[in-house]
Amino acid sequence: MTIDDKNPVIIKSVRAIVVPDHKPWLSLPAAWLQESDESLPRIISFGQKSSAYTLRKHRGGKERIVISSALQEALLLPLERPLTLYETPRSLHIGPYIGLLTIGDAVHLKRLARTWIRERVLEEGTLYATVDARSVDWETLTVLGTIFDAKTPTAELIPRRLPLPDMLLNKIPSRRWEHRLEQSGFFDRLYELSTARLLNPYYFKKWDIYQRLMIDPRLRMHIPETIRKPSEGDLHRMLHIYGALYLKPEDGYKGKGIYFLQKKGPHLRVSYRTGRQTITETFKSVRLFLNTHLPPEKIKYYVAQQAVKLMQFDARPFDFRAHLVKDGMRTWQMMGLVAKVAGERSITTHLFAGGVALPAKEALQKQAIFDPEALLRLIDDRVRRIAYHLESTYRHPLIELGIDLGFDREGRLYIFEVNAKPGYAVFEAVPALNKKKSAVKRALLSYLTTLAWEAWTYPDSGTNDAAPRDGRNDTAPRDEREVREDDINPSGTNGASPHHSQKDA
Repeated sequence: MTIDDKNPVIIKSVRAIVVPDHKPWLSLPAAWLQESDESLPRIISFGQKSSAYTLRKHRGGKERIVISSALQEALLLPLERPLTLYETPRSLHIGPYIGLLTIGDAVHLKRLARTWIRERVLEEGTLYATVDARSVDWETLTVLGTIFDAKTPTAELIPRRLPLPDMLLNKIPSRRWEHRLEQSGFFDRLYELSTARLLNPYYFKKWDIYQRLMIDPRLRMHIPETIRKPSEGDLHRMLHIYGALYLKPEDGYKGKGIYFLQKKGPHLRVSYRTGRQTITETFKSVRLFLNTHLPPEKIKYYVAQQAVKLMQFDARPFDFRAHLVKDGMRTWQMMGLVAKVAGERSITTHLFAGGVALPAKEALQKQAIFDPEALLRLIDDRVRRIAYHLESTYRHPLIELGIDLGFDREGRLYIFEVNAKPGYAVFEAVPALNKKKSAVKRALLSYLTTLAWEAWTYPDSGTNDAAPRDGRNDTAPRDEREVREDDINPSGTNGASPHHSQKDA
């Protein structure tokens, strides 16, 4: 079992047998070992737990190992599933061990485990668990988790205390809980006290994403004008130029808290959503609206964004949600592209506000001016560019993105929002895409497994997988194969300025 740096040994689907003993030792099949390996003290790790052990050999089958009870207890090693052993020059690893980091009671942990893990966990020797961030013991680096017991006929979910995993995918259910964890110092301690890697570490903020996208000139041309903490004067100017604008909470989600402002003669028409109902009010001035709905202590948490007059499907505006994931080959894949058609009287295309989802191509085929295939190619090119570009600007690796974008009626493409933790409602709303939910989750977990193996093989390579090691974004779209807007715009214009006049918006 002696190895070198370039040829790590991976042994999958191994069953473990526990023997009572107060000494930490591990017995491997004699066929795996060379004479020089026997009785050599080593380090073995499982997640954030590690222990010295003595290596022994046995004459049993290659499909099982024998472990002392002392070593099992030191590692908090669950034996309900087959294990994978991964040997490097420095230590022997059990895993990969991947956790979905969340907040919730036992019912929530089990629900998350069933929707994310069940179809995957029984396929290979990777251990998956859902773990509650509030239950971390920083002195022992352990956490309350839920795993599958594959020995039972129904693969029951069982709670137990486990080591912190090698890899954590952030599935914290809300910005509020994420903010609470940040305020408590959870993330600082995670980085300082453990080697666990956290993927998609936090929710994006609209203004932060705007600034990052504006760095890239080929993305900048697709960004609607956006202003943080807009003043009364800013709103007057944008209404004069575009005729309409959106006010969005910087930390908003699912369309909550959005106001749609339209200039109607000398008055201002404002629409917003309460529950599933759209309310429309008329104000004599912008100042009166601000005093009524967004006084200074509230408007400072908002961004103003240029309204775009979108393409229509059956006389209703529509845009798109692109769902991208990183797969085990480190490649961004667009796993789904859905058109979202605004509901009746709705100010946004959100499904929660009465919007309807349908295949993107079906929506584009309703218009007769532009080539649907060219429009789809442009979307595919730009969303991949967004993914690789954002990765290059973040300290932590990204793994999943939801991108909202759409075309105006002149064929110009606009990027509205990028989400780090996209939901799956759009998949569920389109029968043809519903089956892709499983493929999305398999791709994500495959990438996490790849990262774990690479972290063990190259432990000094750092924790940021965001960009190539030489700093260049080699997998982003190249200039020579760039899809251009004038490929699909019959007028020949390419929308070089995202802040063009749009008074009829």
